[in-house]
Amino acid sequence: MLFRFDGLILAQARFLERVAYPQPIGIYRGKLVFQGSSIEVFTPPLTLEDMRSVWHKVTYGQWKNDLDASKYWRFRERFVDSPHTPVSAALNNLDGPLPKRRSVEYLRVVRDSKRTSNVKRLHDYRCQIIDCKCPPQFPNGESYVEGHHIKPLGKHKGRDVEENILCLCAYHHAACDYGAMTLSIRRLRKVDGHRVATEFIRYHNEKIHKHKAFPI
Repeated sequence: MLFRFDGLILAQARFLERVAYPQPIGIYRGKLVFQGSSIEVFTPPLTLEDMRSVWHKVTYGQWKNDLDASKYWRFRERFVDSPHTPVSAALNNLDGPLPKRRSVEYLRVVRDSKRTSNVKRLHDYRCQIIDCKCPPQFPNGESYVEGHHIKPLGKHKGRDVEENILCLCAYHHAACDYGAMTLSIRRLRKVDGHRVATEFIRYHNEKIHKHKAFPI
């Protein structure tokens, strides 16, 4: 399968299967599974003209299944196995002035990563939102999660304490950051050793939540 972004073919990978979720997760009804070792990135990316040199009738509206599979060997010979990947005319003009640089001094909030790591460990690297099925799992069975400060540090002057930290998947972390969802103690999975303070939950719902539509 070929991966396209902004009019360029960026990479390819071997498609294994399509997995349907028991219930939709937001706008997503399933996922595509690829062979990790088969991922190959094109440097520089390929353009439509490059693709037409192999698949003459290819357009960006076509799926990979519409391409003539018997010509894949020509695609691989020209763009994958060749030591010199063609550079399109749009990418040829790489010589230009270097951007200017200047020294900038700024203040940054110093976070204690040990607190966030401890919260994630206590929750066994699972999202605290009850019934969340979002986190993608790695081959070792662990899920990807992030630490979220309920009352943000910085301009909101939140405290860097475990009572102000949630263990969330990337999906729900983004929803909280953008104020697209409310929080409730009853909706959070609880574990021994980690208590979430209601004062921070109240602050999120009153100051951060913006009543935006977001598929939770």
